[in-house]
This record gives sequence, structure tokens and C-alpha cells, in this order.
Amino acid sequence: MQVDSIKVDMLGGFSVWVNGSLVVEDAAKLTKPWQLFCYLVLHREKFVSSRKLISMLWADDLLTDPANVLKNAVYSLRKELCGGESSTDSPIIYSTGGYRFDPAVELDLDVDGFSALCDRALAADGTPEERAALCQQAVDTYRGDFLPQLDQDLWVVPISLDYKRKYLDCAHLLCELLWQQKQYKELLDIASTAINFEPLDEKITVYLFRAMDALKMYRVIVTTYSKMAQHYEDALGGEPPTEALKIYNAASERINKTEQDIIVIKTELTGSEQSARPQRGAYYTSYSNLRHMYLLLKRAAERNNQVLVLALFTLTPARGVDTTQYGTVRAMAEFKVVAMNTLRKADAISRYSRNQYVMLLSVTSLEDGRLVRDRIRESFGHAAASRKMTVDAKLTEV
Repeated sequence: MQVDSIKVDMLGGFSVWVNGSLVVEDAAKLTKPWQLFCYLVLHREKFVSSRKLISMLWADDLLTDPANVLKNAVYSLRKELCGGESSTDSPIIYSTGGYRFDPAVELDLDVDGFSALCDRALAADGTPEERAALCQQAVDTYRGDFLPQLDQDLWVVPISLDYKRKYLDCAHLLCELLWQQKQYKELLDIASTAINFEPLDEKITVYLFRAMDALKMYRVIVTTYSKMAQHYEDALGGEPPTEALKIYNAASERINKTEQDIIVIKTELTGSEQSARPQRGAYYTSYSNLRHMYLLLKRAAERNNQVLVLALFTLTPARGVDTTQYGTVRAMAEFKVVAMNTLRKADAISRYSRNQYVMLLSVTSLEDGRLVRDRIRESFGHAAASRKMTVDAKLTEV
């Protein structure tokens, strides 16, 4: 089958249309051939070497014949794109040592459209209403994280963070414009959506509480702050922004104390829904949960004639590197993927602060813990963000 056009959605899921016909719809899991497809269309301006593809897509696999594995994935992908036929008209082109996506095939990526809208919105002049309309169009296009099925794959992390940053930049501007225009209901809608995509964004948090306060949603303020404060504590070891706390305190004084207490208790008991998606490697949890898990992990290690080692990893900018907050966020995200994939399922990891992770390792000795530390450092060395960061690790037996 001749392939003339392909449309691809990658934000919030994964769907593919070939010549107008749906081939993949919101795939819950991406097979290696489709992962290969995503990588090639995102790097379609050039040939990608076979070695590069193998190192990116099979980084965690021990392959006895990597070249053959890649060839099989290419073969399967070509059949998928050509309606089950192994066609020479496939848009996957081979050249000596590598592959690329055929530039002659019309390609429509949702991420390209989203990026163009963001760039236009952030650079636009005009009235506040005109700028807000452009920002609204951009944020409406963002349906979720980039390829969420692959959020634990190292090559996906920096791309996902880049798109989320574009979304948040537009959301920040839109919130400010709506606040200035006193469009509180619209502000609440935008901030509520954005906080689901990035629960720890301080600017969005402030705008969310401003909107609820302007709309006199005092009970909602109390329940929202209780849940958010716990999330900030678990993830960062800190608190929500001061302005959000002031709004919460004022709202608390407006409702009955007994009613407030039961609202808070209900929020704490029900909690937020957790993703059912299984984790690879180590168990990732909040720091407060890790503290409760300590005795269980300690007893389990003793039963298996092992020791429990506490490890604290701290990421700081390398000498002479001026790393922005976003650079640290990106480095921490990449480090998390590396650590979880390096550690075993018997180990546990948690975010301790903005630039630190704490781990509990079940090993035969402290020396084995040092070997784990070295493996994590070595693996992180292959991540893009590692060139701008240094990693300090402290270990002790507990």
C-alpha cells in the first residue's frame, strides 16, 4: 500500500492515521515497532544510526543480537504502516547504517501544531483579549503528557518536559490575563486543568486559590489546600506558596470549625487516585510513606540475611553552569527514571527535596550499596541533563 499521509497524536496518548484510516487508537501500551516509529518521526530531518536507535529504545534490555532485533522491529513497523503488507513503499527508509522517515510523506503531528500555537501565543502583541484567545487555543491543544505510556523511558523524559514547559508558559500567561480582566470563572477552569498536569507549579497554585477566593468557594479552598499541602510535603518536603496559605486561613475562619475538621479528615482519608500503571524497577513512593515503610523493609532485609542501606543523592549544577529551575526539574526527572530502572523491586525511592532523592536498598553489605551507587551514577551519565549536573551520594547502613 502506498503511504501518502500520516497523522499522529502523542499528547495524552498515542493514535495514528494512515491515509485517513485509523491504525492505532489510544494505545495503552506501545510496542517496540511503534516506539521506533515515534523516534523516527520526531527526528525525521535526518538519518538515525542503527546504533543510536538500539541504545535509545532498548537501553534496559540485554540483547544477544541487537542488529537483528532492530531489523525485526523495522519489518513489523513497515507492515503496520502498509496495511499488513511488507511493502517497498514503506515510509521507513534505510541507508547505510541507519533509518529515517520518508520526507516525501505528508506528516501531521499534534506536537508540531501545539508547539506552533504556543510560540505564536507567547510572542503575540495585541489587546489582552486577543492574547488570551491565542493562549486559550494553545492550552486547549495540550491533552496530556507526551507519550505517557513511555514516561519511564529515558529518551522520552526531556521531550515530555519541554512540551509541558511550553504548556505551562502559556497557562501562566493566560491566568495572568484572566486575573487582570477579572474573569474568575474562566481562571478557575484553566488553573484547575493545569494543576492536574503539574500539581507542584507554584504560579498555577496561586491563581487557583485566587480564583476560588474571588468566587467565594470557601469550603473548596479548605479541602483543596489540605490535599495540596500533603502533596507538597510528600514531593518536596515543603509547603504550598504563602499566598495560598493566607487564602486558606481566611477561608477557614469563614466556615464552622467542626465542619472544617470533618472536611479535612474526609480529604485525608479518601486521598487522590493513584495510577494503576505498574512501575518498573524500584518502588517509588512519597517520603512520608517511605518513613512508614522503613521498619518493614528493615525486617525483610534481616529475614533474608541482608542489610538495609540508606542512600541520599543530591544533584547540583556543575561548576560554571548556570542551571535554571527548569534545568534542575529536567535533571531530577531523568535521574528518577535512571534510578528506578537501575534498582530492584525490593528497593524503595522517594523525592526528599527539590534536588534530592532518598533510597532504601536491601543489599548483602554496605560495599554492595556502593556498587549500586556507582551503577546509578554511570547510568545517569548517559542522560542529557547529566552534562550540567554533579551527583553527590552519601550512604549509611540503617
